Amino acid sequence: MEQGIPLQPNLLTFNRFKFLASKGVKLGPAFFTSWLTGGSIVGSIAPHQAFAIGGPSSVRGYGEGAVGSGQSCLVSKSELAIPLV
Repeated sequence: MEQGIPLQPNLLTFNRFKFLASKGVKLGPAFFTSWLTGGSIVGSIAPHQAFAIGGPSSVRGYGEGAVGSGQSCLVSKSELAIPLV
């Protein structure tokens, strides 16, 4: 959790909550992993403080923030890793 408390009344005030949950399961020689991340911001924020969706940690193949951005987000991803040898 993050909290922005201004020193001057004209500055932005906000509360940011973020979470991450993950689970991995071994399926024979393979390994299945799933992640759920998200968060929400309450209050006034500068555009660069918004949640950015896109990039290697959320939506692969897109640049950081290329999919979208906003005050709330929920991203889920899954991966199946199979050994080649």
